[in-house]
Amino acid sequence: MHGGNALLHGDQLCTMLGICSGQHVAEFGSGHTGHMAMSAAPHVGAQGHVFAVELVPHVLDALKKRIALSRHRNITPVWGDYQSYNGSGLMDESLDHIVLVNELWKSDTPEAMAQEWRRLLKPNGVVTIIDWHPNSIHPVAPAKQYRRELLPMMRLFSRSGAQVRDLEWKDPYWAMQLTFND
Repeated sequence: MHGGNALLHGDQLCTMLGICSGQHVAEFGSGHTGHMAMSAAPHVGAQGHVFAVELVPHVLDALKKRIALSRHRNITPVWGDYQSYNGSGLMDESLDHIVLVNELWKSDTPEAMAQEWRRLLKPNGVVTIIDWHPNSIHPVAPAKQYRRELLPMMRLFSRSGAQVRDLEWKDPYWAMQLTFND
């Protein structure tokens, strides 16, 4: 198992999130597997594109190999510091959807991440965040002291200018969506 993504069925999640043909999607923190990027690729089709953004160079190398072996030609692996403003390397207003799965707990700079999301999203674009519930018990979950509570994160992103919606998920995760309608 890699980071708990094996607990999520990526294809079903893409359908539920409305990821569809022609969209430009980024998975931030793609890891070795690019779980959500690989799942999103058939949903966006040949008219769309997926960016698998990873911060750790050796993890990005493994991800590049996995993407090269896949049948997907609409995924671009990208090194990017998606935890800082203007750090992802992607163009302004270029994305319809940003997905983070099990990544928020790793960040010390969620406010800067929110500003990066705002920069990257097209009008009506969406950020979906899925992360570990603080009380979940699972062998691949991070230590409890690193996990984030949903409501404080919703308040933080709201103060950052986002419209925030709780997706009302159950253990082992919580999930929310953000939009920035400036």
